[in-house]
Amino acid sequence: MVNPSASAGTIQLSFHNWAGRSELRHILKSCQEAISRKKVLAFDYIDKDGTATHRTVEPDQLHFSENSRYLKGFCLGRRAERIFKLSRINRLDAREQTFIPREVLPESAPETGYQPELAEVQAWVTPGVKDRFIERYGHRSVQPHVSGKFRATIQVPQSPIGFQFLAGFGTNVEIAEPQAYVEEFREYLLEMAKPYR
Repeated sequence: MVNPSASAGTIQLSFHNWAGRSELRHILKSCQEAISRKKVLAFDYIDKDGTATHRTVEPDQLHFSENSRYLKGFCLGRRAERIFKLSRINRLDAREQTFIPREVLPESAPETGYQPELAEVQAWVTPGVKDRFIERYGHRSVQPHVSGKFRATIQVPQSPIGFQFLAGFGTNVEIAEPQAYVEEFREYLLEMAKPYR
């Protein structure tokens, strides 16, 4: 990530040490050791729908994606490449059994998981969160407006995942169009507010 020729003290990386991240350290370390030693891993896994399974995996890679960490490997039960979110792994056990890494063919590459339908949304964004939209969608997606706000053109999932993302900005974001998305987002917010009435 950082050029080795960079002068000492010219770059600083900061990551918040969340309790959950600290708890995952032992899983992360066990996965790293199993990958380097070509050891089979066994663990209990709970998928996004809450279904519990026991998995035996030949691990081949750790994947860091934004705030989440994943283990990629060949699942012996499913006889296919799979991706496992580390925070959904329990009772991890490195077996003595070793394996020879498999050659993964492009057509058998692991599924990246749920791919939601995306909707193009127009939103009014306050100056305080403009930079977060630029980081995610680029400068072209955010245009200044005479009102002092910014008009953002973005693609978000047409699902609760998209609604959760947008709701996280609170009053700093107002969805303008399409009207169908505005209505669905409004219903999501009303449902979210129900316990607080």
